[in-house]
Formats: sequence, structure tokens, C-alpha cells
Amino acid sequence: MKEAKIQSKIRNYLAQEGWMVQKQETSKNGFPDLMAIGIGEVIFIEVKTTGKKPRPLQVEVIKQINDREIHANWFDDFDKFRSWYHDNLELNHNLKMLAALSSRQAKADKYGRN
Repeated sequence: MKEAKIQSKIRNYLAQEGWMVQKQETSKNGFPDLMAIGIGEVIFIEVKTTGKKPRPLQVEVIKQINDREIHANWFDDFDKFRSWYHDNLELNHNLKMLAALSSRQAKADKYGRN
């Protein structure tokens, strides 16, 4: 599958999960294609055409991001991405979303707004 198709599927999936997703338009060589912002978390994703691998510089940048305790990875397949997301991020993200919604509801109740 072409990179653009995989990237579109990942962007749509993350948006449905409540993430703000931005395609990176950066001049920094090796920086991942996508940045997604959740509740108190950021992830970076490099996307490749099926069967292709990232350049060594891209692998190094992903490692540097992960060394800063921020999730970053690369994918050449949507199902691999979805599996990684489920294994590493889904539960934590959903718990943060629920906490944020509960906090908003508590504030609305306190001030008589619904």
C-alpha cells in the first residue's frame, strides 16, 4: 500500500480516537511524518510504503524521541500501527479522555451548566 493511503488511515483512526493529528511540514531532516496530541501526551509516527523501511537518520530521530519518553515509531502497514496503538496507548488514552470528560461534567454541575 502507498504511504499516502496508510498515512490517511492512521490519521483518520487517531482522529476518531480523539487525537489532534498534524502532518509535519518540517525542514528537520528525519523527523516523523505525523504528530498526534492527546490528553497530556504526544506521539510521533513515520509512515512508509508497504515493504519500505525508514532511512537510518529517521530511525535515529525516532530513537531520540523515544529516549525522551515520548512514543514514536514507524509503520508500513495500518494493521501494524493499530496493533501497536492498542498495545501501547489505547487504554491510557481512553482513561485520560474519561477523566477529562468527568472533570468537565463536574465543572458544569458546579456552575449549573449542562
